[in-house]
Amino acid sequence: MGSGGARRTWFFAEGCTRTGFEEWVCLFNPGAAEAIATCTYMLGDGQVVARDEVLAPRSRTTINVGAVVPAGSDVSLAIEASQDIVAERPMYFRYQGTITGGHNVMGAEAPREEWFFAEGCSREGFDTWLCLQNPTGEAAVCDISYYCGDGTSEERVGIGLAPNSRSTIPVHETGLGLGRAGDARGDFSIAVRSTNCVPVVAERPMYFRYQGTITGGHNVMGAEAPREEWFFAEGCSREGFDTWLCLQNPTGEAAVCDISYYCGDGTSEERVGIGLAPNSRSTIPVHETGLGLGRAGDARGDFSIAVRSTNCVPVVAERPMYFRYRSLQPEWMSVDRDALVRSLGTGEIASGNTAQKRVALTFDAEQDRAATTAILDALRACDVHCTFFVLGGYADQYPDLVKRMADEGHEVASHSYSHADFAASSAEKRRAELLSAEAAISRITGYSPRPYFRFPYGSRNAAAISQLNSMGYISVYWNVDPWDWKGISAGALYSRIMSAVRPGAIVVMHTVYASQKAGALPAVIRDLRASGYEPVTVTEVLLADD
Repeated sequence: MGSGGARRTWFFAEGCTRTGFEEWVCLFNPGAAEAIATCTYMLGDGQVVARDEVLAPRSRTTINVGAVVPAGSDVSLAIEASQDIVAERPMYFRYQGTITGGHNVMGAEAPREEWFFAEGCSREGFDTWLCLQNPTGEAAVCDISYYCGDGTSEERVGIGLAPNSRSTIPVHETGLGLGRAGDARGDFSIAVRSTNCVPVVAERPMYFRYQGTITGGHNVMGAEAPREEWFFAEGCSREGFDTWLCLQNPTGEAAVCDISYYCGDGTSEERVGIGLAPNSRSTIPVHETGLGLGRAGDARGDFSIAVRSTNCVPVVAERPMYFRYRSLQPEWMSVDRDALVRSLGTGEIASGNTAQKRVALTFDAEQDRAATTAILDALRACDVHCTFFVLGGYADQYPDLVKRMADEGHEVASHSYSHADFAASSAEKRRAELLSAEAAISRITGYSPRPYFRFPYGSRNAAAISQLNSMGYISVYWNVDPWDWKGISAGALYSRIMSAVRPGAIVVMHTVYASQKAGALPAVIRDLRASGYEPVTVTEVLLADD
């Protein structure tokens, strides 16, 4: 949300320079004279770092907070300028090594004795944090109220905040937080109140794996007070967008609200007489019918929202949205794979583009439901797509797993029908294997496994490769083989992969040994990313430089 004006003081309770986080502060001096901005960084370990920034007239200045405070810090920020300026704080993250994204807030105008958040969630896949800043020279004492979606509430009282300090509460954990809950108790609103009249600042970042597949994070500065009206210009219920309306009544009196939806097609709809119990949290899925609008694939699915209390009891409203914007399909699905293969000018590959730090993770799907499930679970948790080379017989035996591969965005290629030795087979046998596998796979996935094929055992000869190419396939070999099929430990699998990877690597693994895969894959993906590598599909590892 843009700022309503420039001012001399700005406050940010949240900030982080831990591994996986980049924090930036953007300062805008709209005036005709030079400004001096004193930036005071208050770290979670009690340190305070102050630095003056010189802001040229009518200029934008960008501060890399990681270059100002020590790495690994949780940090709040207070800014005091010599004249009116504007301050904003974008952050970019790889949360816990797997959840990537960014969030951004305008600073608070001043510390206050009360802050309110309508949204909060501790269901599985959601981590909610409460960041508290005391930018004053006097210790603050705060109470925190949690109003849960099941109608219950909990208090955490007497929380001390030292002068010029930053404190962090993981609300998804027990203690000062609520802990995990898989039902309506895991949906909550928050009120932060200073009980000794020392004002503070509160922010609430959240990181999520929404419905198990959509990852990201969002963050808000707390509302300064409940109000009788709230307005949201954005809302969407088109396919791929879920819009939620979170309503908090932090008062001791029941509220009655009307909601107005103003749609992009010129129509509007009202939902009236919605009761909000005292000290409560209510949630409306706007993408569903009832109190929401339901799905719409046209301009009606673009809407604005107004929330109005009709009985003068003030409330707090927030509108989180979760989306798969223009990314219903992973990158490889937008590539003309046949044209890509033709451009390579070869009948077999064993590596990808060595100019990019991409690594293709591939799995030969030949057996073992449990292992395949463990692999798919790990890939989904890490938000990674890979290439499965599937036996036609496996597809017939486990159609649900092959469908899951396709539904979750993985590239499904052919590995023959029965794992025949192509170097020792007749041309007729090879042709039958290819056609039978293609029919079994495409019947489940809805698309052909061409153009990629992996020879069973890696056994091939010139005649087999030539016949394969004539049928529209390219042979995909590998240059990293960790020997997972020998039953090595998860640690050994991790070490063999990490010691051998290089740009353009194609790693071959198999759908065997569930515990081995569950133990190794998350660590492999995490540390590939930490080393600057991107785990990808075969198509993506072959792509030319951007």
